Order: sequence, then C-alpha cells, then structure tokens
Amino acid sequence: YTTVRAHQKDTYFESSYRSQVQDVLHLFKGQRFINTHPEEITVAAKSLYLMLTTLIGARTLGEEYVDLIYVNRSGKRFPQLLLKLGFILSYALLPYLFTRLVRKYKPKDGDESSKPKDGTKDWLVQFFSSYPKVLDTLMNLHIAIFYFKGEFYSLSKRIFGLRYAFGHNKDPKKLRLARGD
Repeated sequence: YTTVRAHQKDTYFESSYRSQVQDVLHLFKGQRFINTHPEEITVAAKSLYLMLTTLIGARTLGEEYVDLIYVNRSGKRFPQLLLKLGFILSYALLPYLFTRLVRKYKPKDGDESSKPKDGTKDWLVQFFSSYPKVLDTLMNLHIAIFYFKGEFYSLSKRIFGLRYAFGHNKDPKKLRLARGD
C-alpha cells in the first residue's frame, strides 16, 4: 500500500513539475512549442524530477510522504549510482522511445507502402504492430506479481533491482524501548 501511495504522490508532483516547466518554456519558446512537444516536455520533466531526487540519493516527495528509501535487490545496501541512472533512463526515456518507434514502424490501415514488397514478412513491422498487446500483457503480469509479492511497483525498478524499505524502524521491541515502556 505504501509503495502505491508513494507512486501516486510522485505522479502528482511530476505533473505539477511538468506544468511549471511548461510555464517557463512558454516564456522562452511560446505556446506553439509547448503544443508541438508535449511528450518531450513530459519526459524531460519526469527525468529532471528523478535526477534531482533519486539520482543524487535524495528521496522523492512521494517517498518522503510515506517514509520509504531505496535499497538494492538484497535489501542490505543503498543502490549504486549506475543502477539509479539506469532506472531513471528506463522509467522516463525508454517508454517514450518505444512509442516513437512504434509510431514510425507500425503499418497504417490501408497503407500499401507499409506492406512488404518482396512477399516476405517484415519482422520489424510485425513486431511493432503487436507491440501494444505484448506490452499490455507484460505490464498486467508485472502488476499482478507486485500485488502478490509487493517488491517492485514499476518494471524499471524490477529490472534494476531497486526496492523500497521503510525509512524508520518498525520493530515493536525497539519502539517500546525508545518510549521507555
């Protein structure tokens, strides 16, 4: 539950941060730039938010809200810089790049130029035409595993082994000693 709540808060703050980035870009580049590059602005804002928090070792606002910290896959150490950078790039940039590739190579309905000319199957076009179905199935499976095991909320965190741990001690014996019981 706390992981989901942290993700919800971070999504809210990423959206707020994106609005602020759009306001600044509006001053320098104008509304037309914002209207023609909404996905790029979203990716940039999400990347900047995570670089200013996760990459440097600070917690995001959602993680602070529910008092979570990142640990490595074993749960015994803090994750290394390269793992955090890999997570940020795969979380923010990879979905954008895949979406761009799908749009570029997905055949248009009724478009004769997108069909293979030599009679063979064009594996790239075929892959990208089935990509959304495969991705939906993969994400549904990943979320189901998360709700059973509770370890990795996003696929990027699973790939790079970034788990959450509570930022405070929840051991009842130690809590009683701290209160003087």
